[in-house]
Amino acid sequence: MTINSGVLRVASGGCFAVILAYCSYVAMHRGLASLYAYPGKSSLALWQDGKRHLRQQDWKMVRTSMAKALSYDRHNPDLLHDLGAVYDAEVAYYTPGDDAAGKNRDMARHYYLGTLAGRPTWPHDWIDLALVKYRLDQVDAEFYQALHRAVALGPWEPSVKFVVADIGMHHWHKLDNDMRALVTGIIRDAVSYRDTATDMLKLVRHYDMLGVVCNGDVADESVRQYCKQHYRTGNILPPP
Repeated sequence: MTINSGVLRVASGGCFAVILAYCSYVAMHRGLASLYAYPGKSSLALWQDGKRHLRQQDWKMVRTSMAKALSYDRHNPDLLHDLGAVYDAEVAYYTPGDDAAGKNRDMARHYYLGTLAGRPTWPHDWIDLALVKYRLDQVDAEFYQALHRAVALGPWEPSVKFVVADIGMHHWHKLDNDMRALVTGIIRDAVSYRDTATDMLKLVRHYDMLGVVCNGDVADESVRQYCKQHYRTGNILPPP
């Protein structure tokens, strides 16, 4: 039995119409999402650049703008990340572990996890999750996973190295041996490159942990001289 060619044309035309309608629907919703997100994104960018001070009502406007945008494009990782960043930024001046910032930081964590569900291979998204876990003072399996994934996916990224080193040294006494080894490796890698050595050494000195760099073999001559000048035996936590 053969199918009439006219029937096939009608069927294929119907399928094309359905696909076209769906694509139009998606494009319209993404366009609306971009439109609603614009005021919030603009205000957040100005705040991040230090060009605008946001008051409580301003933060509410930014959240509303981003939430409205997300309602039109619920799985957009950029929108999910931006809304998480808004909740995180609003309480940026609270110290890590401050209960007053806990609700906002929990919301930021929620949206960062949504972002990672859509793009799990972006190291900076993992870093943002690690940072909000650090600010929540939650050193747990999720915190460890975020740091490990960030390093695995972006070991060449200076921002990844410095955040991992900073968070790791801050929580050094809470880290397991594997995590200490990872942080130590990141620090030693950073001080072996001219572009990052000076800033990493300053960060390590801030935590009074030069032993992480200076205990053991140091390949770079300038770093060896730095260790000789600044390292004080017995006053610095040794690497694992």
